[in-house]
Amino acid sequence: MRIEYLKENLNKAVFTTKKIIEKGVLIKYVAHDDEDDWQFFEEEFVSTSDIMIVSLEQIVKIDTTLVDTMKLPIGGKLIRSGVEEEWELVID
Repeated sequence: MRIEYLKENLNKAVFTTKKIIEKGVLIKYVAHDDEDDWQFFEEEFVSTSDIMIVSLEQIVKIDTTLVDTMKLPIGGKLIRSGVEEEWELVID
């Protein structure tokens, strides 16, 4: 399902931050919100002035481990502490 979703949504607009795109900061927070939008941030709370919109393809090229997050259902959130760490589900 992850690969299918990815193939069908490569051009989907997603939210990320300038730090991730411009400085290569590690993505440690992923959210698939109630409106079916994706957020890929370095932490859960980021400044709105730092947010950028890019394609899903672009964000996955930056961090190929994000393919594993494509199974996250709408409303779900994941965190990790490092690139080698497993994604953990956030329970609100």
